[in-house]
Amino acid sequence: MTASPHPKPLPVRMVPGILYSPLAKRARIQGTGLEAWEIVRAYHSVDRNFDRLAESFDWLTPEQLRAALRFAELNPDFIAARLTREAEAPRRLTDLWERAPDTKPPHLRLSSSHGRGARCQSAAPGDGVDRRRGAVCACAT
Repeated sequence: MTASPHPKPLPVRMVPGILYSPLAKRARIQGTGLEAWEIVRAYHSVDRNFDRLAESFDWLTPEQLRAALRFAELNPDFIAARLTREAEAPRRLTDLWERAPDTKPPHLRLSSSHGRGARCQSAAPGDGVDRRRGAVCACAT
């Protein structure tokens, strides 16, 4: 099998200032580790107010922010897919923790009976350490 003499086009439209990695399928703002979708999510959270966005990312230049927004404008499906995956992450984590409880971080494993003012059955009086789970019980705080 021979390679095509013409390179395969990228699945996204490129924007100056945005580095797209086809293998990782990530579009990062040049000079940062931030991805374009992160800027878009923040932009939506400030009601699409560019001045508020710039205040939130005061270490980025207006050109970097505009590049991320322009990338999103030219590649709406790419950005929408990533925003959807990010929005689903909490549900996917909850599903994982239900299937494999040992994967849940220890500080989140405490049962609902360990609330403020509740008596911790597994801790020594006053120390708030849940010995069954190796976590600090909320009733100690």
